[in-house]
Amino acid sequence: FVMNSKKEIIEAIHDFNNGKFGRISTEAQLNH
Repeated sequence: FVMNSKKEIIEAIHDFNNGKFGRISTEAQLNH
């Protein structure tokens, strides 16, 4: 997918960190 602005990139990072992308981010959270 294509990001149109830095704001969208930041929001996507937050969504990833919040576990909205499924098992991969869940495993990443367990490593913190």
